Amino acid sequence: MSQDALIWQKYTGQISDPNIPLLPNYSYAGYMRGEVGIPNTFAYPTFDVTNATYGAVPDDGLSDQVAIQAAINAAEANGGGVVFFPPGEYLVNTDPNSTNTITINSSNIVLKGSGSVPGGTIINMVNYMRLPSGVSDANNPAMFTFSQTNTSSATRTGVGDANAGDMYVTVTAGGTTPFLTAKYCRINTLASTAATNDFLEGRTTKGTWSDINAGVILDETHEIDYIDAANNRIYLKDPVIDTFKSSYGWRVSTNNLIENCGFEDIHFKANFYDVFVHHKDYIHNYGWKGVDLKNVAHSWVRRCKFSNVSKATTITGRSYASSILNILVDGNTGHALSSVGFKSSRILQGLIWDNTSNGQFHGADMSGGVAGSVIWRVDARKGYGLDLHASMPRTNLIDLYTQMDLDNAGGNFTDLPNHLKGLTMWNVERVGTSSKSQNFWNLCGSNYCGLTVVNPIVVGYHGTASTTFSNVKYQESIGAKVFPESLYEAQLGHRIGAAPSWIVEAINDWNTLKTDWYFMPPTNGTYTENFENMTLIDWGTETYTGNSGYLWTINAKGVSGYIDASKGIYFHNSVTGVQSGTVAGGIGNFSVQCRDLFSQGNDRVIQLLINGNVVDSFTHNGTEVYTYTVENINIEGNINIAIRNASDVGANNTLAIDNISWTTYDGTLTADQVPTAIDEIKLYPNPVKQTLTLSGNLKNSSLLVIYDLSGKHIKGITISHLKNDSMNLDVSYLKSGFYIIEIKYLDMASALLKFVKI
Repeated sequence: MSQDALIWQKYTGQISDPNIPLLPNYSYAGYMRGEVGIPNTFAYPTFDVTNATYGAVPDDGLSDQVAIQAAINAAEANGGGVVFFPPGEYLVNTDPNSTNTITINSSNIVLKGSGSVPGGTIINMVNYMRLPSGVSDANNPAMFTFSQTNTSSATRTGVGDANAGDMYVTVTAGGTTPFLTAKYCRINTLASTAATNDFLEGRTTKGTWSDINAGVILDETHEIDYIDAANNRIYLKDPVIDTFKSSYGWRVSTNNLIENCGFEDIHFKANFYDVFVHHKDYIHNYGWKGVDLKNVAHSWVRRCKFSNVSKATTITGRSYASSILNILVDGNTGHALSSVGFKSSRILQGLIWDNTSNGQFHGADMSGGVAGSVIWRVDARKGYGLDLHASMPRTNLIDLYTQMDLDNAGGNFTDLPNHLKGLTMWNVERVGTSSKSQNFWNLCGSNYCGLTVVNPIVVGYHGTASTTFSNVKYQESIGAKVFPESLYEAQLGHRIGAAPSWIVEAINDWNTLKTDWYFMPPTNGTYTENFENMTLIDWGTETYTGNSGYLWTINAKGVSGYIDASKGIYFHNSVTGVQSGTVAGGIGNFSVQCRDLFSQGNDRVIQLLINGNVVDSFTHNGTEVYTYTVENINIEGNINIAIRNASDVGANNTLAIDNISWTTYDGTLTADQVPTAIDEIKLYPNPVKQTLTLSGNLKNSSLLVIYDLSGKHIKGITISHLKNDSMNLDVSYLKSGFYIIEIKYLDMASALLKFVKI
């Protein structure tokens, strides 16, 4: 049970205790400093990539890259626009010998797909990005790059101290003139040995840490509120993050950023299938990178799925007040999850799920001088977890992060420590099974000494095994979560008077997307289950919601690579490895892909059980992947499906399975009677606000039923008064979310279509 955190009580003024430090205010992170949500509608015109002017054609197997860039260029020439991708798959980077990033260099450009869930928009990066000559592999370009190309600036000397929490900075007399027309500014220092002790809080460095030994580099970006020329003051919309003393030799510069740019509702599919080897080559490192945002403000990547990537997305280049939200990274394990770097400020990475086969090697990262930023509500339980890739980040928050272990932070040893002062870890959960002792300032004999952080605050750290900490500034409730659950949400609500509505909306989107990313409506009455929504990565038992919305219980080992590159399971003889919850619609035919593991030459016996009864048994001997099929089972009503390894118990007769499928059965419908109407019925627009149009193979007197994703019946109507084989359906009364339309001919399910109500 959560308990009230004393350090939170001090922050809110409920108690005053000199032995408890004051928490930094992290609440300004994210789009528009967290005060409002990212908009769902835009005033810009739409540039459809499939318009004949641009020429993209989804699902034709040909490159769409030139068309996509042309639509972006048109939107930029217009001064802004939504570059829209209708449903389907678009190919980019198809020539392995000539690779070019798709660029966006202007404000007010949003790349918007039709959803990152099945049936939405897929952008398929066919080949990896070639490393340009003279470029380090860490800077290998992403497939999509948003970047301000005009980075020239005017610089003025700061006066006196700029204290943490101040809402203005003072420059030398007459120095405010360049800022009268600027929107953003930087407060920064060059390498300052005068600042070193303050930001190391007295900690002793190693001789090999050459960067920090040369002096601390400080850099933070702010949005200008107004100019007080009479007093040489630049007023800011968010407070100074850390104190800049006059002895540091700090200065203020203009900062040119592009604004209001987004990448959203897209499934970005790359093709990295090698077994990942850390720093093997530039391909393994960052050859398959999705989206980079550089020199941006109030911009975002949201509601996207990234598959088989070396890294999903980044925000870098002195960016400001931007967000990475509602992100799934899955498929083959790669190098990194997401990151914020190169002196960016007030960036939010939140609601991120690492569901790759073995977890990304590095988790969500803040590095490279990042300040005032937050990692929030991340599920990375398969990998080592959070990353602090060194190069002097400071004053950042890690909030509600689930990880396997607290280790594997990166950064070259010359760039260490991993984080300067000001790091808070709040309600972090570790799912590793062994007890651990974490020394945050372990100056070991080698170049790398684990996670080296200057005096962090650790509150509510908990998990499946005990963890003890040393060299911390403050620790509280180690082993149990605290209240408030999220420090970011609590500080934001405390600052503006109440938690903003976008927080609830984003979490609701998150809960819906976690199901919908793997929800695959049945095609012609055929359901599938491929274990992609399973989180099990070792031996154990797990119950989860599968592809088609049904519960599955696994008693096996979660693996990948035995049947295909995606997830699967294997289990021993005499074990029922997988069992469904209640499945509606009965069962006609069934199939599953299998492979016999380990004790080669021994028979494997696989049994299919329906409602606890064995309906078929099959024997196989070999090493290849094979498909076990049972036809004409023909059981009506609600059922349960289970698969049992019934092999002999005297040897290691292990069985791997993946890609289950089955057809429904209602007592009259056979496989050759299933109508093909699903391919002929279309619905649009999707997403929809008020009126949904259906067209195609519709027939009067057919039944149309709307369900939500839980299977709840919302509305049923009889189709009538068709005009040109189409009809309009009012859906304005529905709440925002995902819905399924079922169309029946003579009580036989013939079409299941999915739509999004906004």
